[in-house]
Parts: sequence; structure tokens; C-alpha cells
Amino acid sequence: MIKTIISVSALIGLLGLATSSANAEQPMSSPEGTSVYGDWLVSCQQANGVPPCEMIQVAKDTQTNAQIMQMSLAYSSKDELYGIQIVIPLGVKIREGVLVRADDKSDISGIYITRCEMQGCFAEGVLSGESVKPLLDASRGLVAFIGRDGKPVTVQLSFKGFTEALKVMSERNRIWAQVKPR
Repeated sequence: MIKTIISVSALIGLLGLATSSANAEQPMSSPEGTSVYGDWLVSCQQANGVPPCEMIQVAKDTQTNAQIMQMSLAYSSKDELYGIQIVIPLGVKIREGVLVRADDKSDISGIYITRCEMQGCFAEGVLSGESVKPLLDASRGLVAFIGRDGKPVTVQLSFKGFTEALKVMSERNRIWAQVKPR
């Protein structure tokens, strides 16, 4: 999980997305630790000058308890942009990318597989605030990709707690941007 935290945050950092100020109720210069909001985990950990917090959901196989998907989002307050990273199993069609669907009506595309490592294939992208809006009111969804056999593979995604987790994670990253060492 630590590698994913750094990877999503580094994705935003590597894209050169600066952060801006925002008012906060409780300033936190170093928010660390985890908290749970419904089916989402907000994890904060300091990592080399990039926004420290991300939100994560893990899907596991009900029979084997093996992880089959991990989706994480990180936030950079400049232009309200989000880095998204989805880790899926090895053995997928790389060119096809990954699709996130919310409530069978809103699709988020533009999430491309960038590399495959021992723990799985990593699909990454940058989303605008407008792209994230359909997820705020969603209750269920899915992550879809194409398996090596050319058939679609879908993994169920829950949006229970998504809006609160997104708010907390985004606010913590805004606060971090205000007080980070320059």
C-alpha cells in the first residue's frame, strides 16, 4: 500500500500540478494515518514533497480473499485535478485501458495501463473535478478491463462513503499545500 500511496501522489507531482491555498478548520501540517469512510480508506503519509493523502478501495475475491483490484485517488488543488491509479491482475490487454462506471450511467475513461509489475498492472490517469462529479452521488459501480482472452472483466466498486472520503482527502491535501516547506 505504501508503494501505491507514493505512486499516485508522485503521478500528480510528476505532472507538475502545483497546489493552492484553502481555508481549513483544523490546520494539519503533517496528517498521517488512516481513517475509514464507508467502503473507502483515506491514508495519509508524508512522501517527498507530494500531496500526502489518498483514498483507496480494495476488492478481494470472495473465495480466495486475494486482492483483485485496488483503486486510489489523490488530489492536487491546482485546477482541482485528481490522480487515479487502479491496480488490476496481470494478464490483461494493455492497449484497451480501464473503464470506471458509476451507477450504470456515467463512464470515466482515459485511464491507461502504464506498466505491469509483479503485483499487477497499473492503470493511471488525471481526472478533472468535472470528471469526478458523477461519482459523488453514485452508490455502486464497476471497474472494467479486457482479459488476455479478449473478454471483458468487471470488478464491483462501492461508492459508499466516497463523497466523505473525497472531501477529507482533498481538504487534507489543501492544508498540506498551505504549510508544506518550499
